[in-house]
Amino acid sequence: RGLFGSRYELRVVLVIFFVLSYWQSCWGVEKIAGDANRLPYYQIKLTSIFTGLHFTSAFLFEKPSIQSSEFCEFGIFQPLPSDSPKRLNPGKVFLQSLLLPGWGELHTGAKKRATGFLISEGLLWCTFAALQIYGYWRENDYKDFAAKHAGVQVAGKDKEYFTHLSFFDDIYEYNEEKRRLRSYDEVYPVDEEHFWRWDSQASRRHFSSIRLSSQRAYRNATLTVGVILFNHLLSAIDAIWTARGHNKKLQSSVNWHVESRVRYHSQNVPYFQVGLVRSF
Repeated sequence: RGLFGSRYELRVVLVIFFVLSYWQSCWGVEKIAGDANRLPYYQIKLTSIFTGLHFTSAFLFEKPSIQSSEFCEFGIFQPLPSDSPKRLNPGKVFLQSLLLPGWGELHTGAKKRATGFLISEGLLWCTFAALQIYGYWRENDYKDFAAKHAGVQVAGKDKEYFTHLSFFDDIYEYNEEKRRLRSYDEVYPVDEEHFWRWDSQASRRHFSSIRLSSQRAYRNATLTVGVILFNHLLSAIDAIWTARGHNKKLQSSVNWHVESRVRYHSQNVPYFQVGLVRSF
């Protein structure tokens, strides 16, 4: 019940629709094509039967919508929602994750992967900062230790100078070794600025261990930068895979719906069209 009061009224409406659609298709074909070509006649005649069924169901159960001044369209299925999933651009998500790991995954909807890459990025940068700070602290420690136990003036000295302090007890031993190797350009002048002499070999060894710990921290910080870059590249590749997988799922999920239209010939003769429409 609902729109019609009884089954009898519903049957009357169905009969009227069938008769009108059948008469319209025959009249339209005979007026346009005559008897010269019978194929369009039977084709539209058959189409009108299915169209009558479709228009009847659309009239009974749906509210038709006029799409344009040229035709009206009725769908027996609900239209696709406007917020349906869309295809993703793999190049775009690649650049997003290359810039910030996890950004591309977040755009594709892979929130767990995005969270993993973002947390990894944060931890790696924290590790880099910690190693840099530790290396700087240990560098200050070995310079202060050399000034106290070897009489070194640390201002203006490069890392190569402090490396020499790790292997020679004093400046005289160092210069003698360079003269023996005929590396005269590497000999230090014996003055207050370049002079050093360790108070004991134990102090020199302790200085060497502090200096090496500082170097290891700086070296590990450099390696951490490489891991950070690898994390960016890995996230970018993962974002491409995720986007392509998303697009493949969209291609595999095909939506069909029946579409009916009323069109007019140049002689203003109406005719029906019915067909299957594929949405993807």
